[in-house]
Parts: sequence; structure tokens; C-alpha cells
Amino acid sequence: MSNSYYDLSRQSHLAEGRGQLIFQHPKKKNRLIKVVKPNEKKRILKRYSVWRYNRLRGWQRELSEYIATLSRTGTHCDRLTRYYGFCDTSYGPGIVVEKISDPNGYLAPTFSSYLNKMQHSATTLAKLRNDVEELFDTLNRDQVHFHDIHQRNIVVSGDTNPRLMVIDGLGNPALMPFTQFSKRAFRKIAMSGKDRILKAIDRSTSTI
Repeated sequence: MSNSYYDLSRQSHLAEGRGQLIFQHPKKKNRLIKVVKPNEKKRILKRYSVWRYNRLRGWQRELSEYIATLSRTGTHCDRLTRYYGFCDTSYGPGIVVEKISDPNGYLAPTFSSYLNKMQHSATTLAKLRNDVEELFDTLNRDQVHFHDIHQRNIVVSGDTNPRLMVIDGLGNPALMPFTQFSKRAFRKIAMSGKDRILKAIDRSTSTI
């Protein structure tokens, strides 16, 4: 944990995930701070990861996979957001991550928002489809494991030349993570995720 403390109570969060709030970093425009929402559920029987890491188990899973990717490849995978460490905040521990922006400098839209809220030409959608192929080729090449890759965990950093980035969902929460031991299982999960995203593009293309 760094010596930095940030009072985020006067800021509105930029985005909200199932278990997290995402804030603009107060001092660095190209970074975000993620904080975990309070967990109000009380479990009598707890998995080891819940007992050990409690509300931060999602971070532990993601960081573990991120470090494993660095170990396998020796470099940062340019389809993943960078992690910059931890800080203290008014919401408790925070994790500092790279901010993926749109061409205007605002927070990049999720894949689903990009498709649903904007009008795109057939050419742009074709480029988007090609980038989906390139994204999953990279994830397969670097053996990046994920448990939940879908339209809300991918953002689009470009406009007419879209580039997709994975911002969440790394790692595998299963007690027996078969995808880590079976390349066949890994490819099956990856293909399933890619097919869902390509079908969403096909639905958008059919409305043009």
C-alpha cells in the first residue's frame, strides 16, 4: 500500500461494476482508482478465497493472472489494462489501473455501449469484427485466462478505427481451474466468448 491517500467521497464515480466503483484518479488523468463495494452478505461456509481475501478476492484473482501473463510472456499484454499498485481511499483500499479513453479523452465505452448508442458504418463494423479476431488471437497467444469475458468487460478505445481492450474478468474462480491445465478447455472457453461478441456485431450489421 502506498503512502497516498485519496478522499473520493466528493467525487462521482465514472462507472460501476457488479462489485466495484471506478473513480477518476485525482492526480493522474490517465489512471483510475477502483474500490470494492461493501459486501453485506454473510456466509456461514466460506471458500478458502473468501476466507483469505474477503472482499478483495476478485483483485487477487485478476492480479494473479496478470502476473502469470507477465511471467509467461516477459512483457505487458497490450490488450489488457495496466495495474499500477494500491492506495488508501475514503472507501478503503483502492487499486490504481490504466484509464482507457475514447478519442475525446473520456472514459472509453464498453463494447455493448459502443454498439447500442452509436451509429456505425458497415466499414467500421467490419474493422471492429477484425479487431475482435485480433484480440482473441492475442489472448490465445499469451494464454490469458479469464472467467468472464463479455461485452461489459471490453471497452473500445477507437472510433472509426476501433481497438478493443479487456478491463476486467481475468483469472478463473473455479476450485479446479481446468482451463489452466487443458489447452483444449481454454480454447473452448475463448471461442465461446469470441462467438458471443461476433454475434453482437452481426446483429448490429443487420440493422444498417
